[in-house]
Amino acid sequence: MTTSSQPIQLTIPPPLQQYNVSPAAYLAQNTGVDCLVVAALIFATPASKSNNAMNETTTPSSSTTHTPHPGNTTTTAAFSSPTISTPSAEPHLLLVQRSANDSLPNRWEIPGGSCDSTDPTLFQSLAREVFEETGLHVTRIVRKIGPNIRFQTGNPRAKRPLKSWVKLSFEVEVEEVMRADNIVVLDSIPVVLDPKEHQSHMWVSLMNVLSARKGMRNIALTSKENTDVMIEGFRLRGEDEGLLGAGLVAIGVEKA
Repeated sequence: MTTSSQPIQLTIPPPLQQYNVSPAAYLAQNTGVDCLVVAALIFATPASKSNNAMNETTTPSSSTTHTPHPGNTTTTAAFSSPTISTPSAEPHLLLVQRSANDSLPNRWEIPGGSCDSTDPTLFQSLAREVFEETGLHVTRIVRKIGPNIRFQTGNPRAKRPLKSWVKLSFEVEVEEVMRADNIVVLDSIPVVLDPKEHQSHMWVSLMNVLSARKGMRNIALTSKENTDVMIEGFRLRGEDEGLLGAGLVAIGVEKA
C-alpha cells in the first residue's frame, strides 16, 4: 500500500481525539489486539431535478478517469449535470463490492482496510484506505459509528498464526461530496476502484440495507456486525437531518 509522505489534512472533532493516535499507540493501550482495521461510512443525498428540468434527459458526457495509482479504474461515467432543486427523502451510503478473487468474494462492504505501522494515526490510515479504494479524499471525521468489531484470522493447523483484529468504523466527509447541503447527483461522484480489491460500487438507502439483511434484496453483505454498523450510521445521520431517527423503530430495526 502507498503511504503519503505528508499527513493528510483532516478536521477531527474533540471527542474523537482519543483515536487520533498511531496504530502502535492504540495497540499498546488495548492489550490482546494484534492488528487494526478502519472503515468509512460515506453518505450523500441524491439530488432531484427542478421542475424545469424534470422532462430533460440526463445523458452521459465524455468520461473522465481519475487514477490514484496505476491499475485503478473508474466505475462511473461522467454525466451532464441537471438543474438541482431539493434533495430526495434520504441519504445514501457508499458500498463497494469485493473482488471475485479476494476473500469474501463478491460481497458488499463499506470502504476500509488495515492500518499500516507507517501511518501516523488511525485517521491517516482511514483517509489513505478510502483514497486507495475509492479515489475519494477524506476531509473530516464526523463521528465513530457502532461498537468495535472483533475477529480472528489464521489457522495453527496450517501453520498460520492466530491474530486478533479490531475494526473501528467512522462516518467521514469527502471532498467530492459537498457537506454544506450534501445534495449531489450520485453518478457524478468520481468513485475510482482498485480492481485487485473491488469490482463495483453503488449508493444504497437504509431500506436497501435492511432488505439485504433480511435476504430480500440481491446484495450480499460481508457480515451481520458490519451491517449493524451501516444501520447505526443511517440512524445517526437521519437524526442529524431530521429524516429517520425514530422512524427506524417503525421499520423494525430494534427487532433485528
